[in-house]
Amino acid sequence: ALVVSKESESKVLASFSYEIEPKRVTATFIADGQTVDIQEVPYGTAPEEPKDPVKTGHTFTGWNPEIGAITADTTYTAQFEPQTFEVSFTLNDTVEISSHISDPKHVPYGSKWEIKATAKPGYELTSATYEGWEKQPDGTLIRTITVTGDTTVVAPVATPVVYAISYEFTGVDDGDKSKIQNGNPTTYTIESGTITFADATCEGYAFKGWDIAKIDSGSTGDKTVTGAFKAIKEPAATCTDTEIPE
Repeated sequence: ALVVSKESESKVLASFSYEIEPKRVTATFIADGQTVDIQEVPYGTAPEEPKDPVKTGHTFTGWNPEIGAITADTTYTAQFEPQTFEVSFTLNDTVEISSHISDPKHVPYGSKWEIKATAKPGYELTSATYEGWEKQPDGTLIRTITVTGDTTVVAPVATPVVYAISYEFTGVDDGDKSKIQNGNPTTYTIESGTITFADATCEGYAFKGWDIAKIDSGSTGDKTVTGAFKAIKEPAATCTDTEIPE
C-alpha cells in the first residue's frame, strides 16, 4: 500500500492509500494441437502443471519449455514419445518376405511399412488378388501396414510352377516312332517326389536307356529326356541239306 500525506504545522491535513495490482501474464498449454489449459498468473510466478495429457499410442514425457516462473505470455507444448510394438511374420516355404523394419520387436506406433512377398524358385504368385496384398507388375506382392499395436503379417502362399517333361528317342525309324510306349510323367513341380524313369518299349527294338535316370525332388525347369533304342535283328536264314534241290 502506498500512503501519501501532507502535513502543515505538524498536523496531517490529508492522508490516502491504494493497492498496486501486479502485472499478470498468460500460460497456455497445448497437447496434440489442442489447447488443454489457460492460466493467468502474476508476473514472475509459475503456473500450475495441468493433468498429464493423453495421446493414443504415445507416452507423455513432459512440457516444453519446462514449467517455471514466467515474465511474459508463455505457451507450453506437451511432449510425447510413440509407444513401440512388435511386428511378427507367419512364414511358409513358398515365398520370401522382406521389409525395411530394422527392429521388428520395437516398431513405433503409427509408422507405416511396406512388406514385400516374392515367390521362391519353383513357385509363382498366380492369383491377381491376395487378401491384404497388392499384386505388382513384376509378379511380387506388396502389403502396407500401419502399426497401432502388436501385428502379425501372414505370408501369402504361392503355387508350384508346373514344368513340362518332353521325350525324344533315337535309334527308331521314323515310321516306327508311333509304336513307342512311354508311361512316364509329362509334367512335374518342385514339390514332386523324385521321378525315376521306367523303360520305354517299341516293338522290334530293344530299349538301351535314358540320358538321365531321374529328376530329383526339388528340381525346377522344363526337362527334355532322351531315350535310346536299338533295332532287334532277325536271325539270318540258313539252308539245310534237306532244303537243297536235287
